[in-house]
Amino acid sequence: MSNSLKRALTELTAPRKLPLWLGLAALVGLFYLAVARFGAGYTGFPLDDAWIHQTYARNLALRGEFAFAPGQPSAGSTAPLWTLLLSAGYFLQVPFRLWAYGLGVAALGLSGFTLARLGQRLFPQKPWLGSVAGLALVFEWHMGWAAVSGMETMLFVWLSILLVERFAVLEKADTLKPWLLVGG
Repeated sequence: MSNSLKRALTELTAPRKLPLWLGLAALVGLFYLAVARFGAGYTGFPLDDAWIHQTYARNLALRGEFAFAPGQPSAGSTAPLWTLLLSAGYFLQVPFRLWAYGLGVAALGLSGFTLARLGQRLFPQKPWLGSVAGLALVFEWHMGWAAVSGMETMLFVWLSILLVERFAVLEKADTLKPWLLVGG
């Protein structure tokens, strides 16, 4: 691998490069949606769980209740944080598919970016390796599918990678305070 390519890959972990990661994730999501639509004739969410999240989110935003059936509060949402994030789209009157796709694609881009930074921290002797790992994550087809599935999968992936990346940073901390912030 040439030094200029290694340098370019190393620079992908700079915070100013986050929009590039989000753009790549958007391309992956759009590609998957196009293949599903034009290749298989399918639009929408592939699993009924996504529709369950949408129902809870709609009722939360429009009625102020955490319920599947209006007027009957329940604890049937398996991902309350995802439901809360989806409800913001209803509150803002953004089309629900666009909002769900946007959240998933953002989580995919953030996952790739955060994994790149984690890889750079774990392998400082090869700082370009993290970007390769992040790009591999973004372009892995299961992740693209998950990003536009309407499900919380990519949010979970990103938060998991972020937690590990933060621990890698804190490992070098000389006080207890940053550790308490992560644990709190």
